[in-house]
Parts: sequence; structure tokens; C-alpha cells
Amino acid sequence: MVGAPVRAQAQVHELAINPVIYAELSLAFDSVQALNAAIAGMGLSLQKLPWPALFLAGRAFLKSSSGRRWW
Repeated sequence: MVGAPVRAQAQVHELAINPVIYAELSLAFDSVQALNAAIAGMGLSLQKLPWPALFLAGRAFLKSSSGRRWW
């Protein structure tokens, strides 16, 4: 389980997740409330991603998908 190591690191460091990680984590929970409670319990904060970082993430995705465009 990932929770215990994350909680341990949260005791030493300030940990944060971004909206993409939030969306990925949401798949493991039945409600927003349960997800938010788990995030709070692990001592994580929510941080926004800068637009340039999102642009680069899109480029990395395109490169990792062998140049296949989905649109």
C-alpha cells in the first residue's frame, strides 16, 4: 500500500499533489469526500500546475504515444 510510505514522508517533508494526480487517485474512491479525507489524512496539499508545464506534459504524452494523435 502506498499510504504508509506517503504518510511517513509527510512527517519530514511538505508533500503536494496536482490536479492530474488528484484525478488519478479518484479512481480508488467512491466519493469526493472519501478522496479528500484520504488526502488530508496523508498530509498532502493540493497545488495547481502552471500552464507551461501542462503544455510540456502534452508534448511528452505525444512523444510517448509514438506520434499518434488522438484528434
